[in-house]
Amino acid sequence: MAGRKKEAANQKIGADFTVNTVLFLLCLAFLSACQVKSFIPGNDFVNLYVDLKLVSVQFAGQTEQAETARRVLLSQYKISPSQYEKLYQTLLKHPDAWDGFYARVLERLERLKKQSMNEGLEKPEL
Repeated sequence: MAGRKKEAANQKIGADFTVNTVLFLLCLAFLSACQVKSFIPGNDFVNLYVDLKLVSVQFAGQTEQAETARRVLLSQYKISPSQYEKLYQTLLKHPDAWDGFYARVLERLERLKKQSMNEGLEKPEL
């Protein structure tokens, strides 16, 4: 009789261990799913963002031309307006990514500025 009680107690401990293990794993899975993942926009997104901003400055007040240029850029980068918007909204949800993103935007603008200055030096004046 004592052997059966001991065996029943061991089965209960085993069942409790299994239930506790499953609950622990479920909690762990839930917490890892809720964890905020970082977002690092790719170089294409950075370049497209810069190009779109330059187009908006270039065609300020010229809505139709600006929209046409925007569509051309999105096509060149092979991205739809909704895909761009989705990436942009994802960036907005990750404020920690903005510092790195803007650093890369500024780097791109500096490269474009230097490139433009070099091209200006190479062209003969009329």
